[in-house]
Amino acid sequence: MSAPNQQIVAIVGDEYFVLTNRLADAIGNQSTNTVFHLDTKYYQAHVGVRQFHNGRELLRAKKEEPDLMIGAVILRLGSKSDLEMMEEVVQKLNCDSHVLVVDQCSQDCLNFAQSWAHSFRFELVILNPDENQREEARSLNEKCGISRVVELIENVSWQLKKDSFKKITGKERLDHLLSFIEGMSESSGDSDLEPDDEDKEAIWQAFSSCAVPPQASEASKPLCPPETACEASVSVDVTIVKNDREPDQWFSGLLESKAKGVTDCDASDAEFNNFVQAMKSTRDANMKLTDPAARADNAAALLSKIVDLNIKKKDSDHDKTD
Repeated sequence: MSAPNQQIVAIVGDEYFVLTNRLADAIGNQSTNTVFHLDTKYYQAHVGVRQFHNGRELLRAKKEEPDLMIGAVILRLGSKSDLEMMEEVVQKLNCDSHVLVVDQCSQDCLNFAQSWAHSFRFELVILNPDENQREEARSLNEKCGISRVVELIENVSWQLKKDSFKKITGKERLDHLLSFIEGMSESSGDSDLEPDDEDKEAIWQAFSSCAVPPQASEASKPLCPPETACEASVSVDVTIVKNDREPDQWFSGLLESKAKGVTDCDASDAEFNNFVQAMKSTRDANMKLTDPAARADNAAALLSKIVDLNIKKKDSDHDKTD
């Protein structure tokens, strides 16, 4: 689990812990006004909570503890002078999420808060939204009020340990894949190949997006031309690997052995060797990328090929039984 004292949510201006206590109740998991126990679909983490009367106190704490990781700054609106003081703070702090929470104030005050939040890249959250605001959020499929603040905290890129991640699919083969990728770096002795938190999340999200739906019956299939039918896999071109054989060729090799009539024993070895090489080639290239979106695309491409391969193999086995 993540160490709560090393990374924190900084709450500014919550004098009587009203906002903090509401957040602890909304997060649950025995959270308190000093530690939030986050438990999301993807990970678990313990995150410390620190209270600051104003922005200057927050800056002082960061200066005294330079290793302190501030994942989110939540400012409860008090007065305009509080916001003016925070202008200096946001320029000196680097964190994932900045939230301005408004409880109840006049329309003029709300308009000023909206303008300030937009200028300094804070998200404005109305703590007690009225029914119209709730309805608008529902129509956009978004959260509002205290639930939105919790969501912003959960979306922070917290520093997580390996065992903090959840295997969200619950499928044995998919769980094995992540272990297999980690084992590749262990066997090579190269620590730089160890998948980081971002890689792991991209892998699991890509698996979710590449899920293969059940086959529909003839009567329930959509009435559309074959060329316009939706496909279950993600099509992404992966040709950035410079070696003797491209990843696409390694994957095609898995089916070549079947076409050539290789024995089951030899085919098993051939499939495994091709699969290992494809995984290594694609992963080595992926780790050289610095763009998170490119990493996610590469992960999706790799996984879609595995899904396609499984489908083709099942079709091949089915044809043989026929």
